[in-house]
Amino acid sequence: MWPSPRVGAIFVGTPFEFWFSSTASPRGGPPQYARELQTVGSRGVQPAPLRAGLVCFPNHSALESPCAKRGAMQGLPLGSLAKSHLGSHPWSDGYPALPSDVEELEHLLSFAQAETRIDDFVARLKGRPKQRDETLNELRVGLGLKALGYRIVGWEPRGQNRRKLEYSIQRDAEDVVFVEVKSPGWEGELAPEERRRGRANQPKYMLGEHRGGPLATWQDIRTCVTKAYPKFAPGCQNLLVIADDFRVPLDDLQMKIALYNPDCPDYGPGCFASREFEDLGGAARLQNELLSSRAYFSVCYRIYGYPNPYALKQLPKEFSRCSR
Repeated sequence: MWPSPRVGAIFVGTPFEFWFSSTASPRGGPPQYARELQTVGSRGVQPAPLRAGLVCFPNHSALESPCAKRGAMQGLPLGSLAKSHLGSHPWSDGYPALPSDVEELEHLLSFAQAETRIDDFVARLKGRPKQRDETLNELRVGLGLKALGYRIVGWEPRGQNRRKLEYSIQRDAEDVVFVEVKSPGWEGELAPEERRRGRANQPKYMLGEHRGGPLATWQDIRTCVTKAYPKFAPGCQNLLVIADDFRVPLDDLQMKIALYNPDCPDYGPGCFASREFEDLGGAARLQNELLSSRAYFSVCYRIYGYPNPYALKQLPKEFSRCSR
């Protein structure tokens, strides 16, 4: 018996660190850990050839979400600040779906306004959902860094070869830290056939679609490091922040496999296992607590630091440990 109609589904992880064979997942993995995702519904077990790492038990008696009740993926009414800058509703994918999303958007726009950057961010927020989500993550990271006592001293500073970064931050009289934000998303989790059908252009969550997501996302993190690294200038304190939009949020294990991985040869050496990325002081993971507690909103962004032991310029201690 389901404990509450407010619970939409329960996801149960498969064993062996959630690895899947290349036949079940475009990402692949060690063949001895081959598994196939199964979606378990009211009519029994139905194999689903999706790139995922969870078994889904959907609650078919669950209450509909607010966006479902409002029709064709129409989100809730915007708050006053959002409405004044974005209009009545610029999106059609169900965002914002819950009151906490509405409140968070107001808070993020207030932050952008206080930084005199609201016009730049509003222009990007009006874009496609993927661009909107990336923009929201940049604002979330900015607020998370502010909670650590940093202030943004420069927007879109120039790094190596005049390439733009997100912002530069500083606390008291410490050295300036140059920050790049990467937001790998759920679109990268889709199978080739789903991409051909245009699933990447549809909302992240679709009514009636029950699915999990891959937990072997360490490869995405290594890709982010590789793509961002040419932007960082030597001789500076440089930080890469990962603010993911995966179906299953990024966790500590995947970050450690991606960056260090001292124990398992199947994964290969991590990015911070040699001097290959010595101009990058470290990486950080943004954890949005709103995802796990959506009944209300507060400043709920946590930043977890992962230092690069081979970096020529080490980051402040806040990015060498789990931080608020």
